[in-house]
Amino acid sequence: MSERWQETDSRLREEGGALKQSAMNRHDARFSDWHANARAFVQEFAPKKLPAFDEIRFASDFLLSKPEDEQKEINDRIALVSDVDLCFDLLDQVAEIAEESSKKEKARKQAGPASSPSPASAAQPAPVNAQDLRAVVDRMDLSSRDKAEILDEIERVERALSKPQPDWDQIKRVIRFLLDFDRTLAIEAIPLILARMPKS
Repeated sequence: MSERWQETDSRLREEGGALKQSAMNRHDARFSDWHANARAFVQEFAPKKLPAFDEIRFASDFLLSKPEDEQKEINDRIALVSDVDLCFDLLDQVAEIAEESSKKEKARKQAGPASSPSPASAAQPAPVNAQDLRAVVDRMDLSSRDKAEILDEIERVERALSKPQPDWDQIKRVIRFLLDFDRTLAIEAIPLILARMPKS
């Protein structure tokens, strides 16, 4: 049986294809539901892609320049088809993220609950050098695109931490990114970052 995200992705593509074939513009009766469902899909499986989705206007400047009551009669299919194709490209990225998340979840379930650390191992301090922070990323089952994005943020935080007075705003930005990106990554990486902060 296919994953739920696969069924949703397939339905969005089928409905989007029908819009491309026959919708005159974004005021087609089918468009609003399709658009809302596509946005909900992105929000559920890849929320970091929402800004990219929201930038797709599904209309030409000409259509949007007209009063709404006039827009409904304008043939804007070229722009609509182009923007639906942009949405399909974004759905490819969301599907890749959803598939990787599904694989990680299955691997976690197969591995079973993690064993509790022994008191001796719990007492050992975590390593806090920059290489260990990168090693956290290397251990994760992520696409090369996602790893590159995370490593860019790690370079940002390393530059901030290398200053005599670290830029706390830059560090907070990276911490927020990690929190939004992946729970496991955040749990492993954020303590390493905070451990390198000066105490005063």
